[in-house]
Amino acid sequence: MPADAPDSGVTSSDIEITPDGRHLYAGIRGHEHSYDFIACYAVRADGNLAPQGLVPADKLPWGMAVSPDGRFLAATGFESATLMVYTIAADGSLTRAATLPIDEQIRDIVARVCRAR
Repeated sequence: MPADAPDSGVTSSDIEITPDGRHLYAGIRGHEHSYDFIACYAVRADGNLAPQGLVPADKLPWGMAVSPDGRFLAATGFESATLMVYTIAADGSLTRAATLPIDEQIRDIVARVCRAR
Protein backbone atom coordinates (compact mmCIF):
# COMPACT_ATOMS: atom_id res chain seq x y z
CA MET A 1 0.00 0.00 0.00
CA PRO A 2 1.17 3.55 -0.64
CA ALA A 3 2.55 5.58 2.26
CA ASP A 4 -0.57 7.80 2.28
CA ALA A 5 -2.92 4.83 2.83
CA PRO A 6 -4.94 4.87 6.06
CA ASP A 7 -3.54 2.73 8.89
CA SER A 8 -6.94 1.14 9.65
CA GLY A 9 -10.40 0.76 8.17
CA VAL A 10 -9.10 -0.56 4.83
CA THR A 11 -9.40 -4.18 3.70
CA SER A 12 -8.93 -6.14 0.53
CA SER A 13 -11.49 -8.17 -1.38
CA ASP A 14 -11.17 -10.42 -4.42
CA ILE A 15 -7.91 -11.17 -6.18
CA GLU A 16 -8.00 -11.89 -9.91
CA ILE A 17 -5.23 -12.96 -12.30
CA THR A 18 -5.37 -12.60 -16.07
CA PRO A 19 -5.56 -15.89 -18.01
CA ASP A 20 -1.96 -15.44 -19.24
CA GLY A 21 -0.77 -15.07 -15.61
CA ARG A 22 0.97 -11.75 -16.29
CA HIS A 23 -1.24 -9.38 -14.27
CA LEU A 24 -2.95 -9.50 -10.87
CA TYR A 25 -5.70 -7.23 -9.52
CA ALA A 26 -6.97 -6.80 -5.95
CA GLY A 27 -9.89 -4.79 -4.62
CA ILE A 28 -9.03 -2.27 -1.88
CA ARG A 29 -12.01 -1.25 0.26
CA GLY A 30 -12.14 1.83 2.47
CA HIS A 31 -14.79 0.89 5.01
CA GLU A 32 -14.03 3.90 7.21
CA HIS A 33 -12.44 6.14 4.56
CA SER A 34 -12.88 7.25 0.96
CA TYR A 35 -10.14 4.85 -0.14
CA ASP A 36 -11.57 2.51 -2.76
CA PHE A 37 -9.32 1.23 -5.54
CA ILE A 38 -8.32 -1.67 -7.73
CA ALA A 39 -4.63 -2.39 -7.06
CA CYS A 40 -2.73 -3.45 -10.20
CA TYR A 41 0.37 -5.65 -10.21
CA ALA A 42 2.62 -7.22 -12.81
CA VAL A 43 3.55 -10.84 -12.08
CA ARG A 44 7.30 -11.26 -12.57
CA ALA A 45 8.89 -14.39 -14.03
CA ASP A 46 9.93 -15.46 -10.50
CA GLY A 47 6.31 -15.12 -9.28
CA ASN A 48 6.89 -11.95 -7.25
CA LEU A 49 4.58 -8.99 -7.77
CA ALA A 50 5.56 -5.54 -9.05
CA PRO A 51 3.06 -2.82 -8.02
CA GLN A 52 1.70 -0.85 -10.98
CA GLY A 53 -0.57 1.58 -9.18
CA LEU A 54 -4.11 2.05 -7.95
CA VAL A 55 -7.15 2.70 -10.15
CA PRO A 56 -10.16 4.48 -8.60
CA ALA A 57 -13.18 2.29 -7.89
CA ASP A 58 -16.69 2.94 -6.63
CA LYS A 59 -17.46 2.48 -2.91
CA LEU A 60 -16.37 -0.92 -1.60
CA PRO A 61 -15.13 -2.86 -4.65
CA TRP A 62 -15.89 -6.46 -3.76
CA GLY A 63 -16.57 -9.17 -6.32
CA MET A 64 -14.26 -9.19 -9.33
CA ALA A 65 -13.88 -11.28 -12.47
CA VAL A 66 -11.51 -11.18 -15.44
CA SER A 67 -13.08 -12.10 -18.76
CA PRO A 68 -11.85 -15.43 -20.16
CA ASP A 69 -10.09 -13.60 -23.02
CA GLY A 70 -8.25 -11.36 -20.53
CA ARG A 71 -9.56 -8.12 -22.09
CA PHE A 72 -11.87 -6.94 -19.29
CA LEU A 73 -12.07 -6.77 -15.50
CA ALA A 74 -15.50 -6.38 -13.89
CA ALA A 75 -15.95 -5.38 -10.25
CA THR A 76 -18.99 -4.82 -8.06
CA GLY A 77 -19.36 -1.73 -5.91
CA PHE A 78 -20.93 -3.33 -2.81
CA GLU A 79 -22.08 -0.07 -1.25
CA SER A 80 -22.33 2.08 -4.41
CA ALA A 81 -24.65 -0.42 -6.17
CA THR A 82 -22.59 -0.35 -9.36
CA LEU A 83 -20.91 -2.78 -11.72
CA MET A 84 -17.62 -1.31 -12.96
CA VAL A 85 -16.10 -2.63 -16.16
CA TYR A 86 -12.48 -1.86 -17.04
CA THR A 87 -10.53 -2.63 -20.21
CA ILE A 88 -7.18 -4.31 -19.58
CA ALA A 89 -4.33 -2.94 -21.72
CA ALA A 90 -1.38 -5.05 -22.88
CA ASP A 91 0.72 -3.60 -20.03
CA GLY A 92 -1.99 -4.55 -17.50
CA SER A 93 -3.24 -1.03 -16.87
CA LEU A 94 -6.98 -0.51 -16.42
CA THR A 95 -9.28 2.04 -18.03
CA ARG A 96 -12.90 2.34 -16.91
CA ALA A 97 -15.11 1.41 -19.87
CA ALA A 98 -18.55 1.40 -18.24
CA THR A 99 -20.44 1.76 -14.98
CA LEU A 100 -23.83 0.11 -14.64
CA PRO A 101 -26.38 0.34 -11.81
CA ILE A 102 -27.01 -2.91 -9.93
CA ASP A 103 -28.54 -3.88 -6.60
CA GLU A 104 -26.66 -2.98 -3.43
CA GLN A 105 -24.53 -5.55 -1.64
CA ILE A 106 -23.69 -7.72 -4.66
CA ARG A 107 -20.57 -9.62 -3.61
CA ASP A 108 -19.73 -12.13 -6.31
CA ILE A 109 -19.67 -12.19 -10.09
CA VAL A 110 -18.51 -14.77 -12.63
CA ALA A 111 -17.19 -14.30 -16.16
CA ARG A 112 -17.62 -17.10 -18.65
CA VAL A 113 -17.26 -17.80 -22.34
CA CYS A 114 -20.43 -17.67 -24.45
CA ARG A 115 -20.08 -19.01 -27.94
CA ALA A 116 -22.46 -18.24 -30.81
CA ARG A 117 -24.13 -21.31 -32.32
